[in-house]
Amino acid sequence: SLTTIGLPTTASLYDVDFVDANLVFVVNNTGDTAGTVLKSTDAGMTWTKNKIKVSTTANDHRLYAISMVDANNGYVVNYTPKPYKTTDGGLTWIEQTLSDGFGGFLYDVSAVNATVAWCVGSSGRVYRTVDGGTNWLVVATPGGTTSFNTVYAHDSNTVMVAGGSGVVMQTRDAGVTWTLENTAGATIQGIHPIMSVPALSIDSVAVFAAGLNSYVHKSGKFYIPVELASFSAAVSGNSVTLSWNTGTESNNRGFEIQRSTNNREWMTLGFITGSGTTVAPKSYTYTDLDLKNGNYYYRLRQIDMDGTSKLYSLNSVVHVGTPATFALNQNYPNPFNPSTTISYSIPKSDVVTLKIYNVLGAEVATLVNGYQEAGSYTLTVSTSEMQSLSSGVYFYTLTNGGNSLTRKMTLLK
Repeated sequence: SLTTIGLPTTASLYDVDFVDANLVFVVNNTGDTAGTVLKSTDAGMTWTKNKIKVSTTANDHRLYAISMVDANNGYVVNYTPKPYKTTDGGLTWIEQTLSDGFGGFLYDVSAVNATVAWCVGSSGRVYRTVDGGTNWLVVATPGGTTSFNTVYAHDSNTVMVAGGSGVVMQTRDAGVTWTLENTAGATIQGIHPIMSVPALSIDSVAVFAAGLNSYVHKSGKFYIPVELASFSAAVSGNSVTLSWNTGTESNNRGFEIQRSTNNREWMTLGFITGSGTTVAPKSYTYTDLDLKNGNYYYRLRQIDMDGTSKLYSLNSVVHVGTPATFALNQNYPNPFNPSTTISYSIPKSDVVTLKIYNVLGAEVATLVNGYQEAGSYTLTVSTSEMQSLSSGVYFYTLTNGGNSLTRKMTLLK
């Protein structure tokens, strides 16, 4: 059931965003608190008010949308049009600028993390920032001049926008290509994910039209079929064992395993059947036998039930043959979100540990702890495996037979 909560305003409320059950932000458009972000830390029992800008221009005060990443970082867009960013929980707001000097209106914003966010507006405008709003760049779409009223960014690459005349579009490659999911009907006012398991994957997307009519988009194409939590390779003699874990799967037919010696021409080695649709974590392995000494590249081609597919690659080369030296390579990419790859080589068989430490030297995660044969190893680590860690600098240390190496990495959330 719904409970009415009193607010210290008589203004029209335009958007609300919850960080958790207690921390909530509300923006409004007109009235006595126009241009003000309302914040509650106690589930709406009490509220504080902070203006985003001191201005005599009415449109500066017409706030349309808010998207908070966490308790400190978030974005607001207004009618002017301007994006604003906070890094102190809404106490202060930094005015930002669109790259093309757009003179229309901004209607919605969706932040992936503190550095990556999307916003949309009139005249078919879609913008994206990957540097915390220092640059808001135009993203081209096939929508022409149709106004976009709403945007939902599932991650940095997977985004849906909707608006006038019932247009709904989605991209899975950060706006390089777009798919038209709907082209006619009432004006779309909102897109909201329906989560079967919070923060894991999109089960379906509710799209709300004018007058609160709604339909649910379940094409199976918008949500990511597989959330790959980790992907690693282990060398033993002249064999390579690939291991990967999924956090959740939707309509997953399975995985093709592919190998290359030059990272350009690929050979399909085999196929591992997937788990269809599941919210339970699953683990898979495949062993590539009788390899000659040399360097190899591996990737997975995940195939959906309808034939669509996505590639997942190991970000480093796999070396077959006993390594001459003890080595720990720099993780890639770095900084990283949502995943990074760490590779290392051990010249003799022994107990191996690979651990992560914070800047104070405290151990915060163990990635490897056990006996390993001499060889080269690669593992992919995702932010979902380090949910307890906040953004910042960390150190990862490899130990083997009295040897120890440490490198630095930066986590972004």
